[in-house]
Amino acid sequence: KIAYVDSVTFRFMPETGARDAALAAGQVHLNETTDGPTAKRLRGNPAFQVIPVLPFSVQVLKFNMATGAATDLNFRKAVQSAINAEEILAVAYPDIYKMDQNWVYAGSAYHSNRKLLQQDPAAAKAALAKSGYKGETLVFIVDNARPSVDVATVIQQQLAQVGINVDLKVSDWPTASGIGLKSDTGWNFWTHGFGIEPYEGPVSAMSHWVKGQGQRKADPQIDALFDKINAEMNVEAQKKIFMEFEDRMADQAIAINLGHYGLFQVATSKLKNFKAYRIP
Repeated sequence: KIAYVDSVTFRFMPETGARDAALAAGQVHLNETTDGPTAKRLRGNPAFQVIPVLPFSVQVLKFNMATGAATDLNFRKAVQSAINAEEILAVAYPDIYKMDQNWVYAGSAYHSNRKLLQQDPAAAKAALAKSGYKGETLVFIVDNARPSVDVATVIQQQLAQVGINVDLKVSDWPTASGIGLKSDTGWNFWTHGFGIEPYEGPVSAMSHWVKGQGQRKADPQIDALFDKINAEMNVEAQKKIFMEFEDRMADQAIAINLGHYGLFQVATSKLKNFKAYRIP
């Protein structure tokens, strides 16, 4: 291969403002993540190229199905009907989201035209009345990234409208994930990006829910479908199995796929032939 550069330096800069400033000053050639307002401001400036990456991730709302209110299907269905997914994404990712609730991204052979979940407050209240929920305050864990907190806040407001009381517990990502990947740590809801698995394909997307990893309680039908797709070599047959998986996730409200969101990358116009990838 031809080496077109003498060296590459990766700088780890957690603050969005610091990354933007470094790019503006000519200290870096590519900022792999910036916000919508900055992307809008720089779009049209010949010194820069704005690169939208959509989809980048699925925004997922998880239930702890091992304990508490979400062990009850009626409760989970109530939450599912109370949610207005587009309102959530429009607040959290106003400049770059897509209403697509497949568990793989468009362009995949396994992507289908799934019907979007619809908000239905009356159905939510009816399902809630059938559940064992008694009005207690439930714990919603979320990491402290601004879009994640925005997602959780809008969900909190939407659930309050049907009578579900939620307390947000905001922490850094290691803390939130340390709680959410266990069953007995007192959480009921968790929202975060689910990005790599849908990019890798159906088996990877399914694997997170096998043996209850994501929802904290195994679903025998999902486990069986996972074994079935791994043993199947025919692509058309695999597509049908994956559609069964997606149907099961929705029918049992095992987790709620709110839609797909993206991010913006910005590069100096001097950088040539750069192609954005799911993993920068």
